[in-house]
Amino acid sequence: MWGTEVCCSWQELPELLEATSANTMPSRALHRDLSTMAPDWERLRQATKEDILKTYEIIHRIRPNLWLCFVKKDHPAARSAIQALGADTSQVFNDLRKTFVVAKTLVEHSAASAIPLQQEHTVLTKLSSSPFPKLVKAYTQTSEGHQWITALLMRNIDRGVTLEQVRKHFSTTSNEQLPIELIAHTFVQTAHQLDTLYNEHQVAHMDIHAGNLVFDFTNIQPQTKLPGISLIDFGASATATVLQDRLPDAQKLCSMIAGLLQAGNGPEGKERFDDFGLFEDAIIKGQKGESGLKLLGPDKKFRQQAQECANRCSKQIAENLENLVERLAQQELPDKVIEAAIESG
Repeated sequence: MWGTEVCCSWQELPELLEATSANTMPSRALHRDLSTMAPDWERLRQATKEDILKTYEIIHRIRPNLWLCFVKKDHPAARSAIQALGADTSQVFNDLRKTFVVAKTLVEHSAASAIPLQQEHTVLTKLSSSPFPKLVKAYTQTSEGHQWITALLMRNIDRGVTLEQVRKHFSTTSNEQLPIELIAHTFVQTAHQLDTLYNEHQVAHMDIHAGNLVFDFTNIQPQTKLPGISLIDFGASATATVLQDRLPDAQKLCSMIAGLLQAGNGPEGKERFDDFGLFEDAIIKGQKGESGLKLLGPDKKFRQQAQECANRCSKQIAENLENLVERLAQQELPDKVIEAAIESG
């Protein structure tokens, strides 16, 4: 629904923002380029960053408009914990990562990024419980008589490692393959969250891919011993009131699972998934047609079989995944970088 391609005139923006606040489509077509008639977005962006830095310190820049932040007032306690433990500080840093927040701001020099922020804010205020991102605070700036949401602060999910990072590891490591149990678990977890979005909040995510799924080891699933998987990034979300509104999510879920199956652990592993051939066929067809809706609709046959496959996950697979996620978190943001930021704060 929303994205950087959204364009409108400055005069039409209030209508568009009002529509996103109501989580509905605007009432008329919007054509002209927003960026030529917008306020000074770079000024709003810089003012927002200054506001954030009053309370938080930026630990790591994930993307130009996405920062990992740490509460400044927590620096003394963190320093004391690190000093008290000496060399064995891994648990301290793991605990610290859970206190981080992610600041999502306007994209530099892009007025259209105001629309996804507004939409994401609308959705996150509805999704107040796990496993969805927890909204900590929304920052606003006023320009041309209108108040704009210019940043969202969200609680960081565990170590912040995405399914895409894990997939890339398996696709580039010749002696390892993605366990079929993890693929089945991913399918079940994602389908369940989409059910919650549709049935309880009438929302479609609209941007399902492996980079928008984050592992949460604070939410271990008792049957599989695997971590919960949380959907993130609701900037493209849309209202979903009828079954057809679910089609984009169904197709993208099928495309994502199809990609994971290509990195799966071969015929021997797939034998641990009952009726795997039928499931794979449904996934392939679901990428392009409405048959993908069957995987998210009232027929829960494949989801039940996927859950049974995930339940066969061995302790070794679960431990290997946790160790891998820990290594990937360290590669993305080493403990020494966190410690340096805390010591200088």
